[in-house]
Amino acid sequence: MTPKSSARLKLLRVDGDNRNFLRGRVFILSLILWMSAFDLLADSIDHRYGKMYQCHRQLKDLGWLNREGDNALCGPTCVANVLLKFKRSLDLKIPDSSIKLIHKIATEILPHRDFQDGGSEETDLAEAMQKYLMPFNIDLDFSLRHQFNLKDLSQSTKDDRAVIVLVRWWKPESFSAEKIPNEDYVEGHYLIVGGVEGEVVTFFDPYSSRYLVRARVESETNDNGRKYYRLHWLDKSPSVPSESPSFITSVLEIRILADQLK
Repeated sequence: MTPKSSARLKLLRVDGDNRNFLRGRVFILSLILWMSAFDLLADSIDHRYGKMYQCHRQLKDLGWLNREGDNALCGPTCVANVLLKFKRSLDLKIPDSSIKLIHKIATEILPHRDFQDGGSEETDLAEAMQKYLMPFNIDLDFSLRHQFNLKDLSQSTKDDRAVIVLVRWWKPESFSAEKIPNEDYVEGHYLIVGGVEGEVVTFFDPYSSRYLVRARVESETNDNGRKYYRLHWLDKSPSVPSESPSFITSVLEIRILADQLK
């Protein structure tokens, strides 16, 4: 090998080492940026909500079934998970375990309506929370909205707030966005808003133990000029069929009165 070819080979090795070094640094930088974005998203989610789910085997005896015979405990489960958040933010000494809490709400506090007529109403949920918190001398304020924006949903991460939404979905073949709302929906389901990041909303779905689901929320207007928010699922929801057009049709915001916060 001539001195020139030896020098050229050495130079190629150095260049190759530099490229590998740069690739390694780019990979590490990309990993740091990805982890930072993940941490930012995690910080936008309120993890103080309870993690109970309505299909837990210890809740089967409650008999909350809808007209198709499916589990309809989403309302009581959302109530329990919101109360568990307020337990943490208020340092309440709630004696009931998560299971007992749902049992008490479903059997003693929350009205068990005829599910042929749609099950629990939104205001039932707020009133159930108020009744449960009465012995602790804690008062709630709540508002029910059918017109709202993403800022309203983001209130769910505040210490003294919780936001429950009612999601309804329609059969794709019979759906008409211009006629939302109507009574032709297939089913409805309560979800807790865990956090909002841009147009992406993270929900706590009480249906199963796979609790967190995300959806991109897009506003649409019907033929009466009324705005509705359609959900485009980014994660497979355990309860809402992804192929069915689904909308948030109401927003229940619950607030602990400020002078009662610790």
